[in-house]
Amino acid sequence: MNDVSGKLMLAVTRSSRETRFLLHARDTVIFYGIDWGFPLEDTSYRDVWKDTLETQTHHIENQETGWSNPLRYALAMAMGSRKDSINKRTPEELVESSFQVLIESTSANGFFPGLLNENTKEPESYSEEQSDLYFHASFEIPLVLLRRAIPINEIYEKPPGLVDDIQQREYQHNLGTLTDLLTTQPKHQDRGPPEPDVSPNL
Repeated sequence: MNDVSGKLMLAVTRSSRETRFLLHARDTVIFYGIDWGFPLEDTSYRDVWKDTLETQTHHIENQETGWSNPLRYALAMAMGSRKDSINKRTPEELVESSFQVLIESTSANGFFPGLLNENTKEPESYSEEQSDLYFHASFEIPLVLLRRAIPINEIYEKPPGLVDDIQQREYQHNLGTLTDLLTTQPKHQDRGPPEPDVSPNL
């Protein structure tokens, strides 16, 4: 039972220290489980799980202005691509805005940072204690984008009139940039001129 909403909900963490209903960035794994066939939405827990998702919009922590962990944007895309939302945005708006922040935070070699400035959304440096979490995000964000690539793409391929031409062109440009970064080596990895052939003449 959630003491605030008065509803029965499925806790995402339950321990002697806390009972938590707020989704954290690391809870992307819950949605991997659904992809892998864990029948959460087809069990007796369906209604309480639905209430857990719906109550996310009421948590002030889920407003994007305060996000510094890029994995929260990945979580938002995982939810939005399933027609769920983590805040007051529609699922489609959530996917579009989160994708925009993530793609604009990448470096020239396609590396996703593990920490963002809360206000500017620019990449931030990290301390030694944060290194594991920082680089974990750098690997998991591409995984989320690849696993949800089809439904994310479908959001941008709306019928004419539902998304403006400028936004469509921006998405296609960003998607092309991301594809190039993930499938090609950086140009600076030049091995230099080929070595001369020193084999003896036969």
